[in-house]
Amino acid sequence: MVCCVRAAQQERSTFVSSLMPLLAEYSLQPPLAHAQSIVSNVKVLFRHLLEQILAMEAKLKESQYQLAPWRSEVNPSSFPQSSSHPKAGEKKKRREGGLFFNK
Repeated sequence: MVCCVRAAQQERSTFVSSLMPLLAEYSLQPPLAHAQSIVSNVKVLFRHLLEQILAMEAKLKESQYQLAPWRSEVNPSSFPQSSSHPKAGEKKKRREGGLFFNK
């Protein structure tokens, strides 16, 4: 029985010492350092962080949609090809008397 009480006290000590500094980082300080208060504050922290994540994801999606047209405008394949510069593997054609001849 004494062994079980010591184990429970050790678990409580680990629980409190692990979570209290985390809650303090976010200015959350339970009025009492017992499991119910700590868990309630962890739930508040979780909801707060989840809201921040969802807001950041929404901003990220919004910025991706706004940047997408800009990226496609810079795509080199969307630039018109000049007829004076033949594409790779093509011979330059010149026009003589209305007909095209290969050079």
